[in-house]
Amino acid sequence: MSVMEPQQTPLQSAQSAAKKILLVEDDDALASVYQTRLEAEGFFLRRVPNGEEALSATLEFKPDLILLDVMMPGIDGFEVCRLIRQRNTQAYLPIIMLTALDNPNAVAKGLDAGADDFITKPARRLELRARVRSMLRIRQQHMAIVQQANQLEELNNQREDLVRMVVHDLRSPVTAVQLAASALLANE
Repeated sequence: MSVMEPQQTPLQSAQSAAKKILLVEDDDALASVYQTRLEAEGFFLRRVPNGEEALSATLEFKPDLILLDVMMPGIDGFEVCRLIRQRNTQAYLPIIMLTALDNPNAVAKGLDAGADDFITKPARRLELRARVRSMLRIRQQHMAIVQQANQLEELNNQREDLVRMVVHDLRSPVTAVQLAASALLANE
């Protein structure tokens, strides 16, 4: 369960920018196929076989995206997704659910739990790549917006500090003039 760091071409490196993917899949054969495909795209991948390990790996590995199997022993993917959403402190962490279920109710249940997208298993190579890249682009855009909001908040705080300083500096001479005027009036 170590982080795999595949060799990357310059193009792959620029495209993935060291994006980390957590793959939660209990089927070893499918996990191996997904891992091979994603590593070929230049992503760093960590695979865990169940929901319990997914919850702890989310905290320690800090993935940029989670590929989450729906039907697993122990905690199912719906509950894992719900728990990740409840405790996630990251601005935005995309979750793509992998499912063999061909049922609109399962999709609705996953979306209600907090999933961002669904892929029917076994995932086709082009679809897997396109959906992963799409979710990572959305995450990157979201993070840029959050960064801009933080910068605006910082600028607003600086403006407020400046206003307080100017008001303070203006009060000092006015207070001195008032005291001097009071002293002159008192002496008359």
